[in-house]
Amino acid sequence: MLYYFYIIGLFLLRIASRTTACRIASFLARAKYILSKKDRETVKSNLRNAFPQAGEKEISLLARKTFENFGRYIIDFFSLTKNEDGYLDNVMHITGAENIDRALDFGKGCIILTAHFGNWELTGCAMAKQGYKINAVALAHADPRINELFIRQRIRCGIKVIPTGKAKADCLKALNRGEAVAILGDRPYADHGIEMDFFGKKTLAPRGAALFSLKNGSPIVLVFSYWENGGYRAVFEEPFVLKREGDIDKELAEISARFFRRFEHYIKKYPAQWYMFNRVWKEN
Repeated sequence: MLYYFYIIGLFLLRIASRTTACRIASFLARAKYILSKKDRETVKSNLRNAFPQAGEKEISLLARKTFENFGRYIIDFFSLTKNEDGYLDNVMHITGAENIDRALDFGKGCIILTAHFGNWELTGCAMAKQGYKINAVALAHADPRINELFIRQRIRCGIKVIPTGKAKADCLKALNRGEAVAILGDRPYADHGIEMDFFGKKTLAPRGAALFSLKNGSPIVLVFSYWENGGYRAVFEEPFVLKREGDIDKELAEISARFFRRFEHYIKKYPAQWYMFNRVWKEN
């Protein structure tokens, strides 16, 4: 069923303005919220763990808004197919792009660590448009038809897609070429990772970004995007390099803790822009 939501959204973009498409997508997202009990309860469970003081009514409102915002995220990402002049410049605003330049100046590429938040896809497209060579590690969607839609759009934007099955070799090659590798750091790609505190509860964090940095000496740049005042803002934070000495597990845990501390900050500020449709805390 999800595939047809995407198809309807793409059809709307061909016959209507982006504003109208977003309104209709918001309606469809509310329908998805009502019809998909599993996704609805997963989002609500994650929000309850992040905001234990919130009442059930507030959690439900946030969850519904999350679905609506996700609908806008899809429309905004695929609006690039319309090739409107200045679209990316109007909808995506970059803060701290100089931090990518500083990271690349090390000569070992850089790792962009981000999350399922705001519009990470559009952020990558905006950076590629500015001339940065972006390689995105992408976990395949369960539905291969949806997967193909996203891959085609990323490639159209100038992003090289690295499947998770080839991530290790292809990421190291890209870093050695002096390019940027973008990784989503809020969900492990398998049932193993680093145990980490997230909103005061234990969860698993992926190890990939920190391991690539340790192996290659590549700087890491955290970036988070969010919707505010009619557009997206992507904030690139200052680059840092792991020490590559002492206890490796401790180093890996420190980078994950640094990422999750910043991620918590943005979730607290924009809770309905956290698009995580998998349970973050396994015990709930």
